[in-house]
Amino acid sequence: MPRARLDAPVLHDQLGVSVLGTGPVAALVHAAARASGLPTSTTAGYPVVIRVGTAERVPDSRFVVDYLLDDEQPNDANELWVPSEATRAALERQGGPTVRVLPLPVPEADPVEPEDHDGVIFGALADHAVDRAGNVLGAVSAFLSAFPDRNDVTLRIEVTHAHDHPEAAERLRLATAADPRIQLVDTLGAVDCLVHLHRGGACDRIAHTLATHAARATPILTSDHGAVAELFDKSAVIFVPCRQGVEPDVQAAAKLLRALADDLPTAFAIGVKGREHVRATRDVAKVGEILRERVEHAYRGWRARRAKPAPTTDPLKALVAAKHALLRQPDVGTASRTPMAPQLRKMVLRVLDHYDNHMRDVLTSLVDGVERSVAEVVRRQDDLSTGVGLGELEVLRAELEQHAEHQGHLADQLVGVDDGVVRVRADMAGQGRRLREIEDAVVAEAAKRAKQGDALAQRIDKLAVALERTLDRIDSLESKVVDVLRDRDTKLDRGLRAADQAQQTADALRRVVVREHERHNEAVPRSSLVLTDVGLLRLPSDDAFMLPMLSSNGVWETEVSELIDSVVEPDGIFLDVGAYVGYQTVRMLSRFGTGGAVVAVEPCPSARALLRHNVDVNLPERVAQQLVLVDAAAWESTGELAVQPALTGGVSVAPLPDDAGEDTARVRATRLDKELEAVPSLQGRKLSVVRVDAPGRGHRALAGLVRLLRRDRPHVFLEFSASATEGFGDDPVTVLKEFRIWGYDLVPVATREPAGPEQIVAAMEGMRTISLWLRPRPVAAKGAGPQVAVPVRTAPAAR
Repeated sequence: MPRARLDAPVLHDQLGVSVLGTGPVAALVHAAARASGLPTSTTAGYPVVIRVGTAERVPDSRFVVDYLLDDEQPNDANELWVPSEATRAALERQGGPTVRVLPLPVPEADPVEPEDHDGVIFGALADHAVDRAGNVLGAVSAFLSAFPDRNDVTLRIEVTHAHDHPEAAERLRLATAADPRIQLVDTLGAVDCLVHLHRGGACDRIAHTLATHAARATPILTSDHGAVAELFDKSAVIFVPCRQGVEPDVQAAAKLLRALADDLPTAFAIGVKGREHVRATRDVAKVGEILRERVEHAYRGWRARRAKPAPTTDPLKALVAAKHALLRQPDVGTASRTPMAPQLRKMVLRVLDHYDNHMRDVLTSLVDGVERSVAEVVRRQDDLSTGVGLGELEVLRAELEQHAEHQGHLADQLVGVDDGVVRVRADMAGQGRRLREIEDAVVAEAAKRAKQGDALAQRIDKLAVALERTLDRIDSLESKVVDVLRDRDTKLDRGLRAADQAQQTADALRRVVVREHERHNEAVPRSSLVLTDVGLLRLPSDDAFMLPMLSSNGVWETEVSELIDSVVEPDGIFLDVGAYVGYQTVRMLSRFGTGGAVVAVEPCPSARALLRHNVDVNLPERVAQQLVLVDAAAWESTGELAVQPALTGGVSVAPLPDDAGEDTARVRATRLDKELEAVPSLQGRKLSVVRVDAPGRGHRALAGLVRLLRRDRPHVFLEFSASATEGFGDDPVTVLKEFRIWGYDLVPVATREPAGPEQIVAAMEGMRTISLWLRPRPVAAKGAGPQVAVPVRTAPAAR
């Protein structure tokens, strides 16, 4: 009698859960089961059994649940539980077992105290068991791209499973050997930020590993896909966007690394939020509540599907009935077409009588033994009917059902044994012949398979040789790549050193030129001399904005200058409103030569004197004659304006207050269209480019030029300040809309893309000024021009 089922654990017919399996994942599931408040066991004693990382056989009377991670394959389970929706979608199939999500709990951990160290320490994980999915080389590439020349950053990589995967470990070593800032360690320790740019695959294990680090308040920068994206939200970690679904964007990761290195307090705040998020969603008690709901649902399903006991019948009834078949005698008198058939049957039966009696004796003994065994089982069942546990009764009932089924099969076999003996004797000769044919076919097939095996072995040997050659070539290429990268880094260092030396030499030459010019020329009082790309320029000594920039860089407004050069017409007029000391004026006069004309508008007398000096020093006399200098402020009407020094140099103008006294500083105001039309040398020339450097007042200056703007359609480059315009009493959005009414697109120089007035004003929040390119729109047909509109003044002028 089989004893395997008697060793199975006793079934406790109550709500509880058994957790089978060993290892860290099984320990976490068991901890969640204990936290759920349900009775638990490590043997299959309760109706609901959870197998974690094991294929252990469980009695058929249990409700079996397999807890799977990533690519683990399910067994014969009633349900599958997985840690994430991504894994559930991958495993769920029509007709298969139900797949449910049970998050993997994260044990409680104390936050890691930051170590005292210089610079910034980034961390990474190199688990070579999931080398491709972990993508530690992506983290190395992002680190090198983010910090090519900074020495105050470190990348610390925790390496695991290197002995089992030496090829992957060697690739990592070669990729990091050339940079001393990258450290390979056995234990990660405390880091300022953990970088993990994983690809698809092993998502559940990676998500649990990152959650363990997040529970210690470590800031995490990771890929935005899979189970990790389900686990965290955007406030708990820094997500790196992915290309093609699961491939992290290394360049985006490099930008984020640079931002984190410059703002560690923000990274620490994200780490604290990540810890709070993990404790709120992956705490053992929280997962225990979810597990209790899952177990209760599985227990109800088990009770609904549990088989009801069959009605009690005599187990020996079928066997006793089948036993009578052994007494059946063959009927030799059956009618037949052959006249001698009955006599032939009697003759054959007489010849086979000894063998027939022997078979009857054997089968009789077998049936008697089965009958005695079943009777003994029935007796023992009756003896144990009282005082026996429910689990043992279930085992005995299952065994009795097997015996009854076996007995039924034996009865069917006994019923047909007589006819079977006759048929077997008749078929023996044919079976022998077919057996010989089969033997011949087997020998021929074996010879054929042997030849195929030899050919396959030869092909495998060739493939092995080719694989070895390929691996050798890969190793050689890896060595060459490392050498090329090392040479590139060496050349880059040399180039940087050469560039630094050239910069230092240029600075020294600039200082020498300035000193020599000061020594051989008469100095202008209260001014400083700088060497720029347009020549030697003098600026006021108290200039705190433009003077330092030109002294260190030698250039000014490079983007605006490039755009002006691309749109200016060689024989046109360049109008410089707010010319100050004439940087753009000198530059455009040098570019025009004697072909075009430059009109400089500057209301400040000291700035005009320096502008005239700079033109005379840097340009030939015949070129300097092309300059028209307007000693007034450009405005929407003629008259007088109040003037006061500007913070960025020069002066700032505003309408005269009603109570202005005689001691109020004043300057002449003029409309530029009338001023230009009154200059004979400008007659017949087209206004090509207008540059206005008067933040907050530029729209008033352009209002006095609107007639020429509509006639010549010049390109306008305007320094625009929303705050200064609003402080002056005008609405910045209304001003920008007025420019569009004049037929101009609003194009920020920084983006080179048209934008709306509201977009520009909203983008300027926190900014002082921006450079606007008023690009003329093509005019299909020239019609009657509208009346000149002046921006509406919403409040009296504040200054």
